[in-house]
Amino acid sequence: MEWANPYRPPVTDEAPELGVGACAFRCFSPAQAVLATFVGSPVAGAILLAINYRRWNDQRRARNAILLGLFTAGVLAVASWFIPGFARMGLSIAVLAGVFKVADATQGAAYVQHLRAGGRKASTWAALGISLACTAAILVVTILIVYLSGDPPSPDLE
Repeated sequence: MEWANPYRPPVTDEAPELGVGACAFRCFSPAQAVLATFVGSPVAGAILLAINYRRWNDQRRARNAILLGLFTAGVLAVASWFIPGFARMGLSIAVLAGVFKVADATQGAAYVQHLRAGGRKASTWAALGISLACTAAILVVTILIVYLSGDPPSPDLE
């Protein structure tokens, strides 16, 4: 006896066509935003959310997503300077959970609707590439700040 998956979408002979309300473009999922945040910082996750907003013609929310990502990254940078070693991991986990909650609350339903309307999920490789680019940019900015400050910070060896 073959097990039937009750959650499997119905099978049809025809390929779904993009109809009214369907999106011909690809959108990033909330999970991809979390992956980008994990690899590249909150800025990378915010960029993926902003790309979705731009594809949905919501320029104001796209701008706000980028600003929120920059603000969050700045707060994390300052906070991690003052928070001792191991406690930084808790801060990082909290940020990842927060990014998932924000992404799911603001775009989760629209993303599911996009998929149901025949739209497709954006490439996870593209999300990873955006996050690696953000990581490289943050590394360059950090090196410039340390170099231009003239007095590099001493490592915490305690």
